[in-house]
Amino acid sequence: MYKRQRLLYRSLIPVICNAIADFCESLYKDTDAIISENDDFFSALRDVNQVVCLGLSFGDVDVPYLDRIEYEVRPETKWLVYYHSDEDLKRLKSVFGITGISRKFEVYFRKSDNFWDR
Repeated sequence: MYKRQRLLYRSLIPVICNAIADFCESLYKDTDAIISENDDFFSALRDVNQVVCLGLSFGDVDVPYLDRIEYEVRPETKWLVYYHSDEDLKRLKSVFGITGISRKFEVYFRKSDNFWDR
């Protein structure tokens, strides 16, 4: 019986690997293509006075979007960045520091509870 189970398991390995690969591929975002497809939207950001960031993870996948927004908005544009936890705040400050946004613009970090209590 054990030999049969081992053979079955071995025959399923490629199926399992393919399923995992398909899943990982579904998580991938082609950010360059998405930004390119939405060029009109990003180009229109030249007229905004304030960028409000709410509910984003601000992971590596978000950096190209932030870079494009940073490129399009005027230097006097203010950024309001809402965060949920102290851990989120640390990550956000890191991302905004790495991208240079914190050095080029006025950036305000606010607890997300404040967004809903306006």
